[in-house]
Amino acid sequence: MGTFWQDLRYGIRMLGKNPGFTVMVVSSLALGVTLNSAIFSLVDGLWLRSMSFADPGRVVRIFGSTPQRKEGDLSFPDYLDLGEQMRTVSGLATSDRHGAVLVSGDEPEDLRADVVSRNFFSVLGIQPHLGRFFSEADEPALQDTPTVVLSHRLWQRRFGRDPNLVGESIVLSGRSPVVLAVTPPGFNGLERLNPAEVWYPVENYGIDTARDERFLSVVGRLKPGYTVAQAQSEAETIFRRLDLQDSASHTPLRALVQTEAEIQFQRTGTLGLLLLGIVGTVLLLACANVSSLLLARAEVRAREMAVRSALGGSRWRLVRQLLAESLLLALTATAVSLLLARWLVSAWPALLPPDAAGPIALVVHFDGRVLTFTAAMSFLTVFLFGLAPAVHASKPDLVPALKGDLGTGGQGARHRGLSALVIGQASLALVLMATATLLVRSVLACYTADIGFERKEILLVELGTGNEEQGQTFHRQLKERALALPGVKRASVARVVPFSSWGTGASRKVFLPGNPASVQEDGWSVRFNAVDQDYFKLLGIPILRGRDFNARDDKSGAPVMLINESMAKRFWPKEDPVGQLVRLGSPTGEAVRITGVVQDTKIVAIDEAPQPYLFLPLAQHYHHETILLVESAVDAATLAGPVRAELSALGAKPAQSDFSTMKEYIRARFVGQVFLTKLVVTFGLLGLGLAAVGLYGVVAYTVNRRTREIGIRMALGAQRREVLTLVLRRGMALATLGAGLGLPIALAIGHTVRGFLYGVSPLDPLSITVSLVVVLAVALLACYIPARRAARLDPIRVLRYE
Repeated sequence: MGTFWQDLRYGIRMLGKNPGFTVMVVSSLALGVTLNSAIFSLVDGLWLRSMSFADPGRVVRIFGSTPQRKEGDLSFPDYLDLGEQMRTVSGLATSDRHGAVLVSGDEPEDLRADVVSRNFFSVLGIQPHLGRFFSEADEPALQDTPTVVLSHRLWQRRFGRDPNLVGESIVLSGRSPVVLAVTPPGFNGLERLNPAEVWYPVENYGIDTARDERFLSVVGRLKPGYTVAQAQSEAETIFRRLDLQDSASHTPLRALVQTEAEIQFQRTGTLGLLLLGIVGTVLLLACANVSSLLLARAEVRAREMAVRSALGGSRWRLVRQLLAESLLLALTATAVSLLLARWLVSAWPALLPPDAAGPIALVVHFDGRVLTFTAAMSFLTVFLFGLAPAVHASKPDLVPALKGDLGTGGQGARHRGLSALVIGQASLALVLMATATLLVRSVLACYTADIGFERKEILLVELGTGNEEQGQTFHRQLKERALALPGVKRASVARVVPFSSWGTGASRKVFLPGNPASVQEDGWSVRFNAVDQDYFKLLGIPILRGRDFNARDDKSGAPVMLINESMAKRFWPKEDPVGQLVRLGSPTGEAVRITGVVQDTKIVAIDEAPQPYLFLPLAQHYHHETILLVESAVDAATLAGPVRAELSALGAKPAQSDFSTMKEYIRARFVGQVFLTKLVVTFGLLGLGLAAVGLYGVVAYTVNRRTREIGIRMALGAQRREVLTLVLRRGMALATLGAGLGLPIALAIGHTVRGFLYGVSPLDPLSITVSLVVVLAVALLACYIPARRAARLDPIRVLRYE
């Protein structure tokens, strides 16, 4: 033990004598380890950490899969049938995402609200922080007195942790529910990233009971002894039975039963693995730098090691001394990494992009798991990448080393090792840059994609109204007031708008009697929107055939609809659909006449394929949750204040988050891809910088070793240009070989990120070419600096002491 402390003290002195070396090693390691720790904490928060349910492994979600959507929601009748017939679960609960406006203080706040069944919290095994949750005994009272459960975050943020809030009334969306309970800290509902902050019982809010209106999340708890596979088999049997019993109004479904862990991994696992792979590559580049520095330092200390060996020092003694120095480097790098990782982990929630419909809440922790990961990464990288240089340095060639002859060329295992490290760094740098370039090209394609309507300056305001008569009057008055504002060109009201978080709208079952292209007894489920007569003109969506909606298309007029191109081509490929009758809901349902065909538009995502879609007049199909669209001749965001004033004049109290713009909605649909691209570009540039530093170090080291040789060449007549070329050729040969070896890896990686690309091929030649040019240009710069220094050597001074 005494010799160990002696080794540490000696190591401290040696590292102190070489501060440049120490800073380079520690900073390289700290950079690589910190980034890995930060991404690990993000991945841990996304899908490694369990949801805050009791026994989360027994909690399952039940989906109704269709060819269009794997994780499809269910309808209220679906939920009731499953609840009555499933024997593998001890309880089923539902949750439906809505919005609510909290009026407390001067500024209303738009909240995410879930409408849930009374047994929602008991199925999840959640215990209240304050008060009590909904129960079966509440049903009679719920009809008269609305109640609500608040999240711990909301209780803390808006109500100052008031312990007496339970039993008091608050103002939510024009109603005054009584606060029944506060959830425990960390409970987000069913969504990890988009947490609910209030929960209503379904009896207070109401729910659509149509079989084909599927918008409910259904969650259950497996009974002891039953598996997910058994639950899925049972649900599949029930869905087949329902299809046989009620095929006329029931879209065929396939069951999908998954645990929360499986759901989160499927949604974010590929992203997490990609990020871990990217930062792992950066760490490898940092480790290569450390190895290069240690190998170069071993060359410098060859005489010291030879003297100690000649004086009787064993090889193990020399290795132990060098490993003690590696331990000190690891401790220092760990300390720096922990400080940086703690800061970066705490900054994640602020760095993540906002969601279109509200804030993203990602709970990341700098806890024992992240701390252990950080420390382990630091020590492992130092010892694994420092062991080979230590072993190599412990067996010096005594005679040349004692004479101070460090060689005149780049021969030997040490120099081959340095060359291999440079080649590897160039390969990894190309992989990082190629991935980053592909993602950048994809984001640029998203910004310029054809979305089917004009990218105008449009203000969007989320509205909540009462009954149909009040709502229609409110819509008319609001449009009149908005049109009177300076700078306003048009105004419209619609149930949903493209690219909103619920932009697909609901679906309706359509039946086309006598249409040979639609022979399906149970009809077709088609997404729809309810819009007013100014919607298509405002968005600039062309009417291809027929007419637009007009003022006569109200309750007193004949039922009408417009359809998009895809629906026209699907069901009327050889005839004009205008004038055709469509029945909604059932074969004997309301007969609606098609009056026009509009151009296809993107509905939810930039990369979605065209799909049948229909539009109904809002005056005939009223909905209490709508969106006001205001087209502006100036920046749409500047209209928020005037429109807010008009809403207030009509008695509404909109929250700040109710206001957005169409451009923001569109950007929000690929904001995650933009964020991922920024991360990968940042990591790619850091990796490229590390590779450049590594190449610079190796070339500078080579120039330093070959100073005498270069002096002799110049004394014999070699020109400075020839010396410059000699050094550049050596460095660029290594960089070019590395880039060439990295090329097939980059092409393979392109296929792994295919799911994150839009409008660009994984084998995009422009991206590969740009990446090659950037990597080789940076390599040339890294080689040029030491090469220029070599070309400026004075041969007289170099050879004076020879």
